[in-house]
Amino acid sequence: LRQLALLVQLHDRQSLSEAAQHVHITPSAASQSLQRLRAHLNDELILRLGGGYVPTPLGEGALEAFRDMLQLWAEISTGSVVFDPASSRAHWSV
Repeated sequence: LRQLALLVQLHDRQSLSEAAQHVHITPSAASQSLQRLRAHLNDELILRLGGGYVPTPLGEGALEAFRDMLQLWAEISTGSVVFDPASSRAHWSV
């Protein structure tokens, strides 16, 4: 999740140092983390252009999905998501 949060923060803040600070890692660790994420997804995801960062086409879609995942994680971890069996689409068999 930290790699996903780092990519989102890098896009939002347009600064690797600020993004790293936000996710509580050093800029060097952020750079290494970003490289691992890029290698795992086989795409640059976000490119330095001029004074900022621009997502690749895959990165654009990934950012949207990562934001959703991070929001869901935040809701789950704070207990604001409550499981309601009546509205669940899951099928259970006993």
